[in-house]
Parts: sequence; structure tokens; C-alpha cells
Amino acid sequence: MQSPAQTGQDAKMAISKTVTSNIQQDTQKVKLIKVKGGTKEARERLKNFWDFYDISKLENVRDPMIYEGWIVEGGINFLYGEGGIGKSYLVTSSCLKIAKENPNLKIFYIDIDNPISMPKNRNIPQLIRNLGLKNFHYINMLYFEDIINNLKEQNVTYEDLKNNKIAEFVQLIYDTTDENEHAIIVFDSLQNFFNTNETREANAAIDYMKQYTDRLTYVVIHHTNKVGLYKGLTVLRDKADSFYKIKEVEKEDNGYMKKQILEADKRRFLTEEVLTFTYNDLFDYDLVDFALTKEETIVLRVAMSILNRHKELNQKQMVEEIMNKVKGIGRNKMLFILRNFEGRLFNV
Repeated sequence: MQSPAQTGQDAKMAISKTVTSNIQQDTQKVKLIKVKGGTKEARERLKNFWDFYDISKLENVRDPMIYEGWIVEGGINFLYGEGGIGKSYLVTSSCLKIAKENPNLKIFYIDIDNPISMPKNRNIPQLIRNLGLKNFHYINMLYFEDIINNLKEQNVTYEDLKNNKIAEFVQLIYDTTDENEHAIIVFDSLQNFFNTNETREANAAIDYMKQYTDRLTYVVIHHTNKVGLYKGLTVLRDKADSFYKIKEVEKEDNGYMKKQILEADKRRFLTEEVLTFTYNDLFDYDLVDFALTKEETIVLRVAMSILNRHKELNQKQMVEEIMNKVKGIGRNKMLFILRNFEGRLFNV
């Protein structure tokens, strides 16, 4: 027989063995879940890991839409230029055209840059009515109080966004569109939404925008210095999908826009290197050329200048006038360029 003390000791040992056994079993379970990289066990379990890989996934992907030659669907698209060159004018024109051609696409133009009377003076409300664009929302400071009050009525706040204006609008528009809807958001202009000289703020804003590109496309208007050079944060250019500048403008005597030329600093996907917008009327343009060569640009500019003066010429007269103004391009090459653009700019 054992003494009570011995019995108690044996009981403790039995309990200890049971606990140890349980710990070992639990440890074994943990090992089944967390396998140390490089071990034989890990290699055994992962030997068929890549069997899921199917090369056809790379082929069965839809290319993004490209709006007006430079706006990448689901991308962050920058347009910059010096003050007064017509950045807002071009983007408004593009958005009106996009909205008309894509009635299921919502467009939100957030304008904190221009005077609140500008839309009225440019006849934008009437244009939207005349075109029947229920999918185009032009939002400036006049609507901000309404937005705040409406959010309060719905008991919705975005306090976690820490007064980040871009993040607030991104989240609001994302939350007010259906899962099967897509929207374009225009921010006019960038420096009114955050400090564009602060890298941390820029990174935070752009990274937040990128979280929602499954249903949102962004157009961001940005200013440059007086000589038209971009000297902003490199992070903006680096993280953009397209980065364009307004290189050249031409206006009528009455101040109305006649022509704008865009040139890519950075582009992706199927966007164009050079784009020319020729305006027929207020906010109504034709997109007349894509990625012109230097020779094409020279010949077509001269040809359009001649036609603006003469309205109509026969082919021989046109070629002679161009030859008098353009040096270094042969007659056959010139005829090839003119015929290539027949029906787009003029009839040859």
C-alpha cells in the first residue's frame, strides 16, 4: 500500500503527464497549421500548390475603357497646365460628351476652384438640360451645405476620414452608387483638396482613391507654374495612370475656345500620345487626331490654316500652297498625309 503522500504525488505526476500530452497534441495541431518555411513538412504539403494556375486567366480580362483618348477607366488621370489655359473647359467638355454617350455612367464634377457663378456664365446648367443628362452632377460650393445636411438626416458621418476632402467625396460617391454602376469623379483642382506640397498627404489621398477603382474613375486637374512646367510632387506622376498637359490652345476673337492640344507626360494602356480637340461651339468639340507624327502635325496645321482663309481649294492649289510653306517634306508624302485624313478634317 502507498502512503497518502505517495498517492498524492502519483496523482500529480498523472495530471502532469496528461497536461504534457495535451500540450504536445496542441503543439502538433499548431504545427499542422503553421509550418515553418523550408521544412520537409512544408515542402510536402505545398508540392501541388501551383496546380490552380491557369494561363487563360491572363487572356480573359476586359481592357479598360478609354474615354476621349486619355481618360483610363478605373484609373487616376491627371491634366495639368498653367492658369487660364482651359483645363476646366476641356474636362467639362469631355465629361458632357462622355455622359451623353454613356447614359449608364455617372459623372460627378467636384469644383472647388472656379467662382460659383462660372457654370451659369458658361451655360453649363442649360447644356445639361438640353442634352437630357441626368447622369451628370456638377457640384460646387453651392451644394456643400446640402450634402452635409443630407448626411446628417441619414445619420451618416465619415469621421474616420479626418477631414480629408478627397477621401470624403470618394467614400460618399462610392456609397451612393450601386455595385453594378461605375462613376467618374473630377476633382477641380487638386490643391483645393489637400496640400500638394506634402508627400504624406498626397500618398494618403492617392492610395485611398486606388482602393475604389473597381467602380470609380478619377480625373484630377492640377495647376503648373507660369511657364507651364510641372514641378509638383513626383508621387502624383508616379501613381497616375495617365498624366497629360495642355500644350497649346487657340481661341476665337470673342474668347471662345477654338482648339486645344494635349500631350502625354505619362500614359498607359491604350491612351494616345497627342490629342487635338477642335471646338465647333461652346463645349462642343471634335477629337480630330491621335498620336500624329511630326510631319503629319506640320502638314495638317498648315492645311487647316489655308482652309480657314480660303474655305475651298482644289487639290493642286492646296498642295502648292502647302509646298510654299513647308520645307523638307516631299510632294508624295504630303499627298499621302492629306488623303489619310480625308473625311476627318476635310475632303480631298
